[in-house]
Amino acid sequence: MSAIVAIVAARAAFAEPTEAEKRTQAEAIMGQAKELLAKKDFASACPKLEEVVKLQPLGIGAKMTLADCYMGLGRLASANAMYGAAASLAAQANQPDRASSAQDKAQSLEPRLSKLTIIVPSDLASIPGLVVTRDGSDMPASLFNVAVPTDGGHHAIRATAAHMRPFEGAVDVPLEGGSVSLKIALVADNPGARPSDAFSGAALPGVPASSFPAINLPPPPADLSQPQTSTFWSPTHIGGLVTGAIGVAGLAVGIGVGASGVVQTNRATDAFSAAQARGDVSAENDALQDHAAGHNQALGGWVVTGVGGAALLVGIIMLAVPTKHSATPRTSLFLTPWANTTSKGLIFCGAF
Repeated sequence: MSAIVAIVAARAAFAEPTEAEKRTQAEAIMGQAKELLAKKDFASACPKLEEVVKLQPLGIGAKMTLADCYMGLGRLASANAMYGAAASLAAQANQPDRASSAQDKAQSLEPRLSKLTIIVPSDLASIPGLVVTRDGSDMPASLFNVAVPTDGGHHAIRATAAHMRPFEGAVDVPLEGGSVSLKIALVADNPGARPSDAFSGAALPGVPASSFPAINLPPPPADLSQPQTSTFWSPTHIGGLVTGAIGVAGLAVGIGVGASGVVQTNRATDAFSAAQARGDVSAENDALQDHAAGHNQALGGWVVTGVGGAALLVGIIMLAVPTKHSATPRTSLFLTPWANTTSKGLIFCGAF
């Protein structure tokens, strides 16, 4: 008797406004933000400017204005990062004056930045499924034990791992020029267990092992004298071949569509930079529309690639199921949903 576990995740796709609509929305919100900036109401202006940047990610002026707003709030690390992003875009758009201005502002802030180090001991960092968040956002493992420029103020730190008690901590970062650290300490649910013993089995990306329900497979037939058959062309193997073929086709189509979308996105970015340098607004709008279309195409291609890869994996596992089976087959199926902060899907389990 064998068990098959397959995961298929899909992201919901929603219709987005056109680039022309986004530009109109951004201009309207920018007008409101400038009125608030004139009143030095930075707390109200910054969220509006953040929305403008989301609507117009290639807008250099919007990023510069948002960086100035962050400065007004005392969020030096955020201002430094936004000035750096504006400098990079200006350099790509062949606007040396704006690039130099943004770069100078970013460099002038660097000595004033406060830094926060989240210390994660090596025995904890090696646990599969470890998740560390700062103010609700996941931290990549590459930032563990690294002094990261951080806005001054109160920051909440949380760490979780399978079979470990969650860690809750907080730290106050100085507004300027400070350096603080916080050490993560996790304790196993089972007293006396080593951290390395807290997890067994392969981790699934983004899915805590503790979220899986217990799967009780039916026992084998009591009468082991039932006749046994042995053939490659069992229903399970046939299903595996079909599923694997579908997976290969999905991979081929997904990779082709995704790669084509990436190429279109890169071309649109170059076209936008060239149009911006010429001052050709019409060409800028065309480039932005091509960029959005390429991005959506690439996203769709990668989703198809992921589904195709999952189907291929299921097919391979089904082909690996032993061919000997009882003349009276026993089959059990289980289906349960799962979700995390970035995706959701279904867990399909079968016993044949």
